[in-house]
Amino acid sequence: MGILDRYLVREIAIPLVLGLTLLTFILELPPILQQGEEFIARGVEWSIVARALVTLLPQALCLTIPMAVLLGILVGFGRVSADREFVAMQACGVSLMRLARPVLFVSALGTAATAYETIVALPDANQTYREIVFVLLAQRVESTVKPRVFFQDFPNKVIYVREVPPEGGWKDVFLADTSNPNETTVYFAKEGRIRLDRAQRRVQLELIDATANTTHADRPDAYEENAFERLFLTLDPETVFRRPPSRGAREMTSGELREEIAMAANRNDPAYEARFMLQQKLSLPLACPILALIGLALGATNRKDGKLASFAVGMAVIFLYYVLLWGARAAAMGGQFSPELAPWTPNVVLGIAGVVLLFWRSRAADQPIRAGLPAFLQRWAGGGARSTGATAAPTNRPLLVVRVPVLNLPRPKILDLYLSREYLRVLFLGIVSLLG
Repeated sequence: MGILDRYLVREIAIPLVLGLTLLTFILELPPILQQGEEFIARGVEWSIVARALVTLLPQALCLTIPMAVLLGILVGFGRVSADREFVAMQACGVSLMRLARPVLFVSALGTAATAYETIVALPDANQTYREIVFVLLAQRVESTVKPRVFFQDFPNKVIYVREVPPEGGWKDVFLADTSNPNETTVYFAKEGRIRLDRAQRRVQLELIDATANTTHADRPDAYEENAFERLFLTLDPETVFRRPPSRGAREMTSGELREEIAMAANRNDPAYEARFMLQQKLSLPLACPILALIGLALGATNRKDGKLASFAVGMAVIFLYYVLLWGARAAAMGGQFSPELAPWTPNVVLGIAGVVLLFWRSRAADQPIRAGLPAFLQRWAGGGARSTGATAAPTNRPLLVVRVPVLNLPRPKILDLYLSREYLRVLFLGIVSLLG
């Protein structure tokens, strides 16, 4: 790589990293608030909470890496164009195609990173997260019982406790057991807790200083009462040690997706999601070079728009790409569009647009994109202006002049208005971008 290549890569890398960090944080914020709060409320250690949330990163990075590549190129070239460095490059004979070398290098790195996240990291991370969640639920089933709330997650059992001490266990326990359809047993205990043995898949409910009261449906007059210093009731292990969920389409590798599609064909199942995910694993990485071409065509100009305009254009392109992607996905899931073609739709549309823009910009690099009025509207506007000027005639009517005293009230100065206008532009752009 030459000096120019290294210089442009450095200009692209800084906004790329900043954009990747910001966009990933925005997409990760909802699961952090939702899942993290649930983990912390259950008393899960911080190390496990962090590990569980890290496993959610690949699903965000699959989307944010192509976004960051586009923003990095647009903002980097926007700075170069605003400082008239692109004009100097053109004066030295540097063409737009010559600038494509560092852009393609950055897009190749983005493609490799997105391919790894989509094909390798995403299936394993999603499955790991689901297994962590289910193991935590099994280990902390005791804390799921809330004081003064009837707990009915165990089949045929209702638990009510008066107090849940911070150190664990329960105080003043009421348990109604209807496992036997012909009888009902009600237990009262001063203390209770869950005893788990994961190795032997055994779950026991321990009651201390308990009494058992049993009634029979076929013998209404019969009544039994027993007292126990320590009583162990065995629970169905499947209600606590739930098996980790099977891999869905998002958790499957490419080979597993192909097997799922083949098995679905045998049972006449269209398998829309599996077919879509198999193609999306290839289409998402290739979004990086396509968005990079668009970034090069829109970013390398002689206009002094700067980084703010580049950021606005980047957010608009990103919004268009993912609207096309998720719109095509919705059509594919509904059987209205081919699941094999749906992931490639935004790539094809924006790829064609990128090539056209690149060749157009290479021929007239200093021409901004303009949208003019149709010819008949221009003629109408011009004719109206001329006719208005022709009919206007001076008048000799007397004028009434009213002099108003000048009040020296404090009002915004030119600098105040300028800074306020710039601030409002950035504020409006930020709000619109984040909502998009």
